[in-house]
Amino acid sequence: MGSDQKRFLVAVDGSNQSLEAVRYICRRFPSENLEITLFHVLSKIPEFFYDIGKNSQYHQAIVDIRGWERALQDSINRFMSEAREALIDSGLPEKTVTIYIHERREGIYRDIIAESRKGYRCLNPYQKEMIMIKCLIIVGRNTPLW
Repeated sequence: MGSDQKRFLVAVDGSNQSLEAVRYICRRFPSENLEITLFHVLSKIPEFFYDIGKNSQYHQAIVDIRGWERALQDSINRFMSEAREALIDSGLPEKTVTIYIHERREGIYRDIIAESRKGYRCLNPYQKEMIMIKCLIIVGRNTPLW
């Protein structure tokens, strides 16, 4: 990656709103010197729930939970592929569009903020677009930052 390369972290949650945010980037930003990471924080069921599966009374619940987790993973994989294809179809080279599905550690927003500190930058001088980029972090979520 060159020093003039613009790196964008686009946090998505799999919603229609976050797909619209990706489409906005496709329309608004030129494809040259642009690298995009599509970032999703995956919240799995805490491990302690699986411990109760040892009790036969809760076995079916654990089977259902594992099925839900697989369905969630499949859904976000499809979404990320669709979002990546939209970026590539808009003219971005394949090698400049990365998918990163991150397992939640500290919390969704804290994990996004931690990732954003790894050399991503937004060089667009227009306030309207800067607001849009900030909104990409919280689009589709109805929860407080902390």
